[in-house]
Amino acid sequence: MLRRNKRLEPDETTRVIRDIVRLTGNVVLSKHCRTRMKERNLTIDDLLAVLSNGVVKEPPEYSEEHEQYKLRSWTIQLIAERQQPLP
Repeated sequence: MLRRNKRLEPDETTRVIRDIVRLTGNVVLSKHCRTRMKERNLTIDDLLAVLSNGVVKEPPEYSEEHEQYKLRSWTIQLIAERQQPLP
């Protein structure tokens, strides 16, 4: 289990995300996420493929206000990677 407000390195963040998807399947989509997916014509399968196979490039930021990590670079990477068909 992760300690809150712990600095995470990109490789550790990638591993944690993949483990959550692979071991628990517990991926909860926020309203914002569902809206963006619809705007970009993404499916849940697209999202799970990115979470399972993507790579985090920069350390996430911890939000004290929301008590969660934010992955800003992940969003940019997701948009860029989506331009090509998923394997």
